[in-house]
Formats: sequence, structure tokens, C-alpha cells
Amino acid sequence: RSTDSYSGSYSAFIFVVNVGKMNTDNDVLAGNQTHIGQLFTGSADDSGNPTYGTVACQSRPSALKFHYKYVAKSNSQFSAELKLNSSEGVLATGSVTGGAASSWTEMTVPLTYTSGKAKATDISLVFLSTTTDVGVNTKTTIEYNGGNYTGHFGPQLRIDNLRLIYE
Repeated sequence: RSTDSYSGSYSAFIFVVNVGKMNTDNDVLAGNQTHIGQLFTGSADDSGNPTYGTVACQSRPSALKFHYKYVAKSNSQFSAELKLNSSEGVLATGSVTGGAASSWTEMTVPLTYTSGKAKATDISLVFLSTTTDVGVNTKTTIEYNGGNYTGHFGPQLRIDNLRLIYE
């Protein structure tokens, strides 16, 4: 979480990070050491491996709106994907990508329905801090949970004020 928020005390904060030598020296480990930040419905094990899940949702929203700030690297973009399910399968989907924004910016993820009559059962959401592995910057300082940390960080996404829209 981050103390930089659109409303309230905190925002969700996800970022790309290089682990192993994260803050020990100026070297970035090559290979499979760079991890793209994710925020999603579901859970993860102690190694960070995700199990994507859903949460109950029995309504039919038209969109998801949220505010974001994004520090890009090499023109990177973040993504947001939303899926609404019914007992018959996928009921609606929506996805967007966004780029650099130094001030809080509102974004809308419109939902496209595949059925006009099915009843919703649950919803899933996935945010990625970048859509492509653009790497990291060495010795970058970021604010995280109210403190400053230096390490090898890449694109940084702050998300706040998520809400389902009914129009």
C-alpha cells in the first residue's frame, strides 16, 4: 500500500521489482529475477504464485471505474481486466491499458455482455503493473507503506477509488 492516495489514507501500490540483489548493490540480476506486480481477486502462496479467484457479485454493472497514478519505464503500460461470470459461464468482460500519469487520473473499464438475461454469480479482477517486462531502474527510491525504500524497481502503479458503475 501507499500513503499517496486519491481518497482516504492509502492506495493499492504494485510495481515491478528485481529480487536477489534488490538493494545490495548497483547490479540487477539477469534472468528470471524481475517480477511484475499484480493485484487480483484470489490468493497467493508464500512464494507469490497466484491462484486467481472470484468474489460474489449478483448484479450487472456496466463498468468499473478507478483512479490511478503510473510511473512508466520505456513507455510501459499497465493493464486492468474484469470478468463477470454466471452459472452458464462468462457473462461479461472488459479490459483497458494505461500509460504514464503523474497525477491521479480516472479510468473506466467498460463491460461487454455476452448474454442479456443470465444472472451474475461472481466477478474477478486483475491489475498488472506492466503488460511487458521492461526491466527495472537501478537504485530507485519509492514510497511504500509510509516509508522510503531503495532498490531496483520498474513501472509503478497506484490504484484507488475502485467502484462498479450501473448505467
